[in-house]
Amino acid sequence: MPQLLINLLETILLETPVWWIGYRKEPALHIILFVILLNGFTLPLATFVFHHLDWNYFLVEILVVIAEFLIVFAVFRKPVWFSILIAGIANSLSASLPWIEKVMGGS
Repeated sequence: MPQLLINLLETILLETPVWWIGYRKEPALHIILFVILLNGFTLPLATFVFHHLDWNYFLVEILVVIAEFLIVFAVFRKPVWFSILIAGIANSLSASLPWIEKVMGGS
């Protein structure tokens, strides 16, 4: 399985509970589909920018948080601070995944 698809699945599995906790009044199916679409958009872009344009990893992750916050704010219309908080928490988990895998002995 291509690495990008594996990364996408891991990201979706990690971030879905955070988005669900933050937006639990929304139907679960909406949250799951939203996380799939959101990460299906931002992960390939972030991967391209990081690997092919050689941008700093943390800068790329900050830009992902900003992009996801803007999308989330536009879709769910929650307060700005709340949208930033949830996007930041969700992406902190997925951004730390490479280090977690390295510590756990993964590839």
